[in-house]
Amino acid sequence: SPPLAAQRTGPRCCAAQPGNYVPPKLPNARAAIESSTFDDEFLYDPLNAPGDEAYPITAPTWVIVAARQRSESTADALRGYLNYLLTEGQLIAPTLGYAAVPESIRQALIERIDVIRSSSEDRP
Repeated sequence: SPPLAAQRTGPRCCAAQPGNYVPPKLPNARAAIESSTFDDEFLYDPLNAPGDEAYPITAPTWVIVAARQRSESTADALRGYLNYLLTEGQLIAPTLGYAAVPESIRQALIERIDVIRSSSEDRP
């Protein structure tokens, strides 16, 4: 989603399609995210996403982590942090100029957190 500064001072709108100008606002960034296709690894590209309300130059912010951590305490802390980002953190995201993760993707990501474990852990 566009940074908060761009919402205040940046471009007033951007052409999503010829003649269709979309403002850089959170609902338009969210529309771009929601109209994007996510693959099995939750990768997606919202640039020029389809939809009359989709802001065409929306870009994702990524959190990339290793599934295997060196210790159980690190794995626990990382799972807790990611859970926070995908739960309470989603309420704060718009106040910082970020669009929240769409609900269906958010739920899938929360389920995926459990694959993070320590290298000595025997969980499936």
